[in-house]
Amino acid sequence: MLALRLAKHWNQQPNWFYSLDEETKVKVLAEYKLSHEPTEKIKSRQEDLKRARMIEMIAKNKVE
Repeated sequence: MLALRLAKHWNQQPNWFYSLDEETKVKVLAEYKLSHEPTEKIKSRQEDLKRARMIEMIAKNKVE
């Protein structure tokens, strides 16, 4: 079903996704996922990334 949704999203034939090389398939899936992700999830992911960066910076400063 996902392959059909992807083809529809990109205005392609139903079997289009299967004709792509592996790297392009990954990129197409990533773009589709990001473009259909709820705003709340995007904000949550951004906050998680900020928190992880802060923890990494703190850890580096403790080592020095």
